[in-house]
Amino acid sequence: MSSFFNNRADWYEEHMMNNVDGADKYYIETAKLIPKINGLKVLDLGCGTGLELDEIFKKNPTVMVTGVDLAKDMMEKIKLKHSDKLNQLNLIVDSYFSYDMGESVFDVALSVETFHHFNHEEKTKLYTNIFKGLKPNAL
Repeated sequence: MSSFFNNRADWYEEHMMNNVDGADKYYIETAKLIPKINGLKVLDLGCGTGLELDEIFKKNPTVMVTGVDLAKDMMEKIKLKHSDKLNQLNLIVDSYFSYDMGESVFDVALSVETFHHFNHEEKTKLYTNIFKGLKPNAL
């Protein structure tokens, strides 16, 4: 799957914004759900080129983001777009299923347009790991 998305890194954003119904709205709507709390720790699974992060940084420029994605070339786009926020970005090239999310680390976990690639059993395992990685009372 990593090569599939790495091969699309250069035109992925244009495709999403022009060919996926509602994409121009759901990244904005996702960002509205992120509280404006200084230093909020966000786990973004499948961060890709950071379309959701573009909007989240507009709403809360102080968030600390751990982005996990298989596609290194896509995450390079995040670094280019948000070069002023590199100290707030921890970008991990890995599978959600093997990445150790830790325990009680994150205030928010999100994923946009990625979980549809997995079956029910895989999602159940993933949700369990995400829950473990969230702080008590996280979003």
